[in-house]
Amino acid sequence: TGSLVVNPTADSTYTITATRSGSCTAASPPFPATASVNVRIKQPLTVTNVSASPALIDAGQTSRLTWNESSNIASVQITAVGGDTNTYTVPPGQRFLDVRPASPPTYTITVTSNDCAAQTAMRSVTVTVASCPTINSFTATTNSIIAGGSSTLQWSTSNAAQVLLNGNPVSTSGN
Repeated sequence: TGSLVVNPTADSTYTITATRSGSCTAASPPFPATASVNVRIKQPLTVTNVSASPALIDAGQTSRLTWNESSNIASVQITAVGGDTNTYTVPPGQRFLDVRPASPPTYTITVTSNDCAAQTAMRSVTVTVASCPTINSFTATTNSIIAGGSSTLQWSTSNAAQVLLNGNPVSTSGN
């Protein structure tokens, strides 16, 4: 028995050859005897430049998730938490997925290597789903008045950046 510690910096193949003095008979194993072993260097696994475009969408719209991944990928899985609870499997090298969440989710991209160590790397991205404005209520305190009388208009809105009453800006909630 023998041993030798090696410290390769790249994938390497080592071949050992065993010989003896004299010749071998026809029934003997091939002469000289050889064997080889491969030592692979684990490549670092990476997922970088993860983004969603657009990152802000309305419900029902599509956002494209994109990322860069290292070349030693065996699988890509994307899990969602929040407004999307699906798990997606994407072929290595595709590097994008179109999603259509109903409410804000966070997507986690997990890649697994194809080397002997089965390394994983992951990164997350959030898609913001904007809520469309709604008018919760719009009433008049009195619907039937005499000429020159008054009625107070009242309203309540949600998710509105601006509210117009007969074309004129008013507060988003009030009277």
